[in-house]
Amino acid sequence: MTSATGSAGAPSLPSGRIAGSIFAGARSSAVRHALTPIACGLVLGGCLPSARTWPLAAGALSLWAAADLASSRRRPDDVTARTASFAGGILGLHAVGQCWLLAGPRDGDASGLPWGALILAATLLLQVSWFAGCRAILLYAVRAFRPGTSTRAIAECLAWAAAWGCADALRQIGWTGNAYAQAGIAFVDAPGVPALLPIFGLTTTGALLFGAGWLVAMAVTNLRSRASWAAGAILLAGVVAFLRIGTLVDDDAPVATGRSIPVLALQTAIDKRIPFDAARLEHAQARLLSSLRSLPEGGVLITPETYFASPRTGEPSRRAFWNAFDDATTDGRRHALVGMPVVRRGSEGDPVVSNAVVEFAPGRISIYGKEQLVPGSEYVPRWLPFAGLSDRLFGRGRMLEEASPEAWRQPLFVGEDAVGVSICHELAFELLMADRAREAGWLVNVSEDGWLRSEAYRRAMRATARARALEAGLPLLRVANGGSSALIDGRGRVLASAANGQEAAALWQVDSYQGTTFHTRHAGALFLASPILALAIACAGALLALVARARDERRTREALA
Repeated sequence: MTSATGSAGAPSLPSGRIAGSIFAGARSSAVRHALTPIACGLVLGGCLPSARTWPLAAGALSLWAAADLASSRRRPDDVTARTASFAGGILGLHAVGQCWLLAGPRDGDASGLPWGALILAATLLLQVSWFAGCRAILLYAVRAFRPGTSTRAIAECLAWAAAWGCADALRQIGWTGNAYAQAGIAFVDAPGVPALLPIFGLTTTGALLFGAGWLVAMAVTNLRSRASWAAGAILLAGVVAFLRIGTLVDDDAPVATGRSIPVLALQTAIDKRIPFDAARLEHAQARLLSSLRSLPEGGVLITPETYFASPRTGEPSRRAFWNAFDDATTDGRRHALVGMPVVRRGSEGDPVVSNAVVEFAPGRISIYGKEQLVPGSEYVPRWLPFAGLSDRLFGRGRMLEEASPEAWRQPLFVGEDAVGVSICHELAFELLMADRAREAGWLVNVSEDGWLRSEAYRRAMRATARARALEAGLPLLRVANGGSSALIDGRGRVLASAANGQEAAALWQVDSYQGTTFHTRHAGALFLASPILALAIACAGALLALVARARDERRTREALA
């Protein structure tokens, strides 16, 4: 039997064996090490909405670290290949973790899958850029450490964790800020993690988990005994620290004041794509007024984001409603937190809209305005090269929306308690939520789930809300339109929830607390921990590279002499 050969002498494959050759190639070391991070990222992204899958997420994280560890041994100085492998994992994680973006924000003519796919692609580009950039910089720094030593192994571990935490922190900054799909959310129910979040917060905890995954991989693989012992010792110290941290959390947790407030979460199921006509406005007004009157004395009613699509005006058709509404709050000493836009003068003197929560209380009206707007959906900068893009995206005639002024970002007050308010998208931002919790007795997030008809998005927001409640150690009430409202306690447990996607009026008792967690008090410093570690590694690598270069130059001069 003869076999055909090509011109270069390499054996050709019959067509029937092509599939077998591809499978054999997939089993090769290089392809396996390239595909493993992508597969692990896909698994980890799928675990984000459900914290109960944390064992699967932990396995994927450790396997991902083991694949990168193997690459560091095979190709210690190949920064391009290792960065590309890491970027593939990040792409898989965020593509699955944010697949709900494919549902598309439906606004006017821009609706459905094409617009959602464009937003997802832009989001993935930004996120992969952050993570790959941080990883590449740190890999260049680690090259200065001698391969095969325990010092190099520890530097690799620190660089792995720092790249993750640094990118997770930096991508939340600026008008394109995006804090969704943080890997730490998948571990909210994992042993020890609920004790870590009130101390370190979600971003730093995620970096610690990635570092722990690397240590596990380093301890179980066939490294030099010294490195294995170092990894085991660090893991043991981490276990002891977990036990100590649990004690610190109990000692440092906010304490109950003994006050309990009846809160009516007025969940809605309004399709915001349909114009808010007179009939719908009348229904919304009647429902709001009757719900407020049914509240016990001293209670508070809370609506979702933009319960009313237009600001409060003095039109005769609406004046009677607002007069009756004011009387209901005053007579029964009731409070109402109503999501609605507020018109104000912008920085250039033009009228602008602020997405706001207006508090109606006996004898006063207070406003909380949204600080973190959704990039590309609620706001586009007016500076070049974005001049005019806002008009094309949102339609001419739509009033410009801007972030609220600093004075509108303060707590609202219900009785004796300060309430930390956030609006929808803001829930994903760690520093912003820590700021809202700093003087609050409990937290409120009013949300709009109707723009994204995705159950995955709703589960992701529920998991994020649990993480924020754990960070602050305070109850968090999330009131949604088109989703499911929920009351979460300071330990991250869902105490009650309303039916998903339906109109509901849920009356719950919310306990007030006093005090702050370690994370709430030091969120800014903790948020910068990973960037500072990354900077330290980069500086150490640069210093070692300079020392090595000076040593080589000295040896060269000695040899020539």
